[in-house]
Amino acid sequence: MKNLKELGLTENEQEFVETVIDGLYAEAGFTDVSLMDVKREMGVSLVSARGTLGALCKKGVLMTEEHESCGERYTLIKLDYSHYCLHPSEDWQEDCDCGCVS
Repeated sequence: MKNLKELGLTENEQEFVETVIDGLYAEAGFTDVSLMDVKREMGVSLVSARGTLGALCKKGVLMTEEHESCGERYTLIKLDYSHYCLHPSEDWQEDCDCGCVS
């Protein structure tokens, strides 16, 4: 099973991923974690949060989904399928498609 240190992430990126994972409380694949949630939790600027999210998406660790509700757009953040094994829940780990979980 992978851990964040093995991914070669910066400390800021690791904290970002940990913050996202802490918010993923439901079944594997479900998210209601928004970019604004992570920004608030980490106490960083929106520009910083967007930059870190962009880097993590390019590295294939996270994915985003754009949503709109009541005329407002927002970004939800998900773990990439190949990194479900980073989540502490066995349900998430079993759905990981990286091959690291037997």
